[in-house]
Amino acid sequence: MSTRTRRQKFSSIFFSINIGFSLIEVLFVLAITAILAGLASPSISSWIEATKAKAIQQQLSSLLFDARYRALTNAQILTVCHLEDGQCSGDLAFPLAAFVDPNRNEVWDANETLLREISEDIPSSAKLSWNRNGGFLRFWPSGGTGALSGSLTYCDAASPENDFRIVVARTGRLRLDNNDTRCN
Repeated sequence: MSTRTRRQKFSSIFFSINIGFSLIEVLFVLAITAILAGLASPSISSWIEATKAKAIQQQLSSLLFDARYRALTNAQILTVCHLEDGQCSGDLAFPLAAFVDPNRNEVWDANETLLREISEDIPSSAKLSWNRNGGFLRFWPSGGTGALSGSLTYCDAASPENDFRIVVARTGRLRLDNNDTRCN
């Protein structure tokens, strides 16, 4: 027997070359992947909920800041509210709109400018509330709100860690509060 044949026989006995994976190996990898995905799923869903709540918080504070800024710089009266058929509905919900309201009637008339509207999908377990009567917020040409200071509160019963409150001072300045949301 030649040296080459001996080498081939030796390598085929001790070093068999496999191409691909066996069924057991594939099932084992799939089982481990399924277990890891199951462990990661709750943390991913809570992260997504927290991200949505943060996006809602940023949209709301941006709308209020923008309305105050435009009232101050353009010396106009602006109203922020939930519009239904062109009128403030009395409850604060999405979509929220900011519009120029010189006659202060909480109605978006044909000659009044709609500055901005935001609409976010909030979870069914969440609630948006304004702690003052009227369901609207008005910014005066001075940038202040007059006597309409208060808090815009987002409460999510399913994820209370995502609750927040936007406090609006009489001067129109905003303060974000994630600790004392008063969601009971």
